[in-house]
Amino acid sequence: MAGLPVSRWQYDFEPAGDGCVVVESMWERRPAWFRVPTSTVTGVWNRDEANAANIATTLARLKRAVEASR
Repeated sequence: MAGLPVSRWQYDFEPAGDGCVVVESMWERRPAWFRVPTSTVTGVWNRDEANAANIATTLARLKRAVEASR
């Protein structure tokens, strides 16, 4: 399956006042028939919930890194 794009996450930074706003976007193109087999391999059954938790973690780490660099 190498080379077959099934998902993408993107973070865009937009100026806002003295700082910025980080906008996260993603898309997923796994066909329904492919979701159960990949869930068996990855162990992630509720992809939406897992993605939301991972995105929140990424944004919190980004915020800490930026604030620590000031």
